Amino acid sequence: MSIFHSRRPRRFDIGNIYVNERKDRLRAIEQKARRELGMTVNSEQTLRRGMFMDNSRHIRRKGTGRNRRSPFFVANIFLLLLILLILFVTCRIFLRL
Repeated sequence: MSIFHSRRPRRFDIGNIYVNERKDRLRAIEQKARRELGMTVNSEQTLRRGMFMDNSRHIRRKGTGRNRRSPFFVANIFLLLLILLILFVTCRIFLRL
């Protein structure tokens, strides 16, 4: 610290502590979408879930993860049922002898 140079105080900068910027951005995007769809910003109409996904081909073609079964899952179930059928038939044959 120099004798001839006095330090200036730090600038006072207060910011909101409890602000969720992500939530504000999402709200702004939702309001923009409502305006583009012709809804009023504060209307009682709600955006239907999946409204934007219905209009895109690649998402519709892919399907949702819950409703779509993978081919491996179906093949595994088929193999499990086949093994159970074979076990049932062989047990019936050997129990008769």
